Amino acid sequence: METTLALADALGLLAHAGTIIAVASALLTGLAICRGLPSHGSLAAAGWLIGAILSLCATFAGNWLLPAIATAALPAALAVTGAFFLVRAALTPRSPINDGI
Repeated sequence: METTLALADALGLLAHAGTIIAVASALLTGLAICRGLPSHGSLAAAGWLIGAILSLCATFAGNWLLPAIATAALPAALAVTGAFFLVRAALTPRSPINDGI
């Protein structure tokens, strides 16, 4: 019983670290995509995947909130990135087409 509690504590720490990594990587992914750097975004998305896998350690202790937060971080960051692109496109001034007529 004592070993199980010690293992749950250790895996809980790993799960918290994984959730922090996943959320930070998701934010970096959105930022890289906004800056127009898809190669950096894919690297950050790989970090999100590692963090999401680490957050699954919390399921050993019956905690499903940390994996849910880690899983939802990337779609939320990408939704905010898409909204940013839409707002930027709507606010960008467009020059009239000059056909030389």
